[in-house]
Amino acid sequence: MPDEAYGIEAVGLVKVYPDGTEAVKGVTLRVRRGAMTSLLGPNGAGKTTLLNMISGVLPPTEGRVLIMGENLWSSREARKLLGFVPQEEGVWRELTVYENLMMAASLYDVPPGEARRRAKELVELIGLGEYVRRVAGKLSGGLRRRLSLAMALMHDPPVVVLDEPTSGLDPAARVKLVNFLKSLAREGRTVLLSTHITEDAELSDVVAIVNSGRLVAEGSPDELKRSVVGVKSVVEVGLLTDSDALKAAEALRAAGIEAMAVGCKVIVRAGDGESILPEVLRRLSSVGIDVRWAGVRKPTLSDVFRALTGEEIGGE
Repeated sequence: MPDEAYGIEAVGLVKVYPDGTEAVKGVTLRVRRGAMTSLLGPNGAGKTTLLNMISGVLPPTEGRVLIMGENLWSSREARKLLGFVPQEEGVWRELTVYENLMMAASLYDVPPGEARRRAKELVELIGLGEYVRRVAGKLSGGLRRRLSLAMALMHDPPVVVLDEPTSGLDPAARVKLVNFLKSLAREGRTVLLSTHITEDAELSDVVAIVNSGRLVAEGSPDELKRSVVGVKSVVEVGLLTDSDALKAAEALRAAGIEAMAVGCKVIVRAGDGESILPEVLRRLSSVGIDVRWAGVRKPTLSDVFRALTGEEIGGE
């Protein structure tokens, strides 16, 4: 039975390509209404394949998808309930912003009067008002991403799915776009987006971490930090080289201090970073390692991903 609390229910999704590649390996994901959920994972983790199955672009090898309780693959209504913004640019470059919006509305049989009203509202909300008569091909990449989002919203869908919507945007533009998506969720919509940028996922209500085609953890950003990282603070120490970081991490572990080398840094998980930092610096000094800088910070979703996978997530 579908659960009315969820706008998206993806159950047991598997995708195996003809060459035998298993891109998604039995993922079950339920996305709440009125919340913004981020699929967080590195490039190549299977996020795009997963979203394409959830959005009806790609049929799953196994599993099922419900949109607002409607089976995506057997109900025409389910697709009308969904707005999808793919990672690839989804605009007609030879048309103006306004013409793109009208074209998107026609695909969902939105009446002309309603389409004009929606277009006027959306260009102001998303910051395209001054570009409404400009040909889409002459817009910047960031503005075309905004236009793709506006097109996906023209039929006023209760469920919105976006694949890497902030990729390529500067930090300020990313925050503005994510906050707009959060406002859509606050209106009662279901918002699901994918990202490899931990700072963007931090702003979500729920984060679902994906790696190697599997869902490895799910919860609010704070819940994940508490349950996975398990400490209140993290000590970071900057070294001159990667080899210095490896040597430093080995020396700290020999002294019973949990440490990991990440590039030319060492990261130490600590219950109280301020109290352990002097001991870390003394230990490194005793083995002749020069420290460039050191500090204490709160855990991040990068720390969560590292703790779960032993890998770095990357980002922008």
